[in-house]
Amino acid sequence: MTLVVGKFYKDKLYMCSDRISAESDSGEFFLLNEDKIIQLGNWYIGYCGSYLLRDIIKYRLTNYKMFNKKCTKKTLIKKIVPEIQKCLQEEKALSNSKIPGELLVGSSAGLFVIQCDFSVLEINRYAIGAGNKHATSLLASTNFSCEKVIKKVSKINVFVSCPAKQRLIFEKNPK
Repeated sequence: MTLVVGKFYKDKLYMCSDRISAESDSGEFFLLNEDKIIQLGNWYIGYCGSYLLRDIIKYRLTNYKMFNKKCTKKTLIKKIVPEIQKCLQEEKALSNSKIPGELLVGSSAGLFVIQCDFSVLEINRYAIGAGNKHATSLLASTNFSCEKVIKKVSKINVFVSCPAKQRLIFEKNPK
C-alpha cells in the first residue's frame, strides 16, 4: 500500500511517501529501499497503485526533454499526461481508459494530482493512496510536516508504514 503527501508551507513545496508495499498475489507486506517519489528533471512524481505505473514513470519517461523544460501546468497537461497515457496503453495497463492508481506531481509550477481518469487538479496540499482522507485532513488542519502526517496516519492504518525522508521540492523565494 502507499501514502504520498504533498503540501505548500511558507512558500516551499514538500513531498514525502511511506515505504511499505504489498505483493498483490500473496498479500505480503515488505519495506522498499526507496520512497515512492521519482525525480524526472524538474518534476517529482509520487505514485500509488500498480508498480507498472512506477516502472513506466521511472524507466520509460526519463529520456524526454520535457522534464527539463520550464515547469508549467500546460506542459503537464499537454505533454506529460499524454505520454503517461500512451505508455500505459502500450503496456495494456489501462482499465476502462483509467490509470491504475493516482499520481501526485510537484514542481516549480505547483502541486498537482493526476486522477485515475487523467484529469489534473492543482492543489496546495493533498495525499494519495491508503489513508489519504485522514492525511489530507491533517494537512488542512495542522502545520504538520508531510513526514509527521505519514507517521500519524501509520498509527491508525496498517497499510501505511514509516515515512521516507521529506523532500523539499521547490522554494519560491530562496534566500
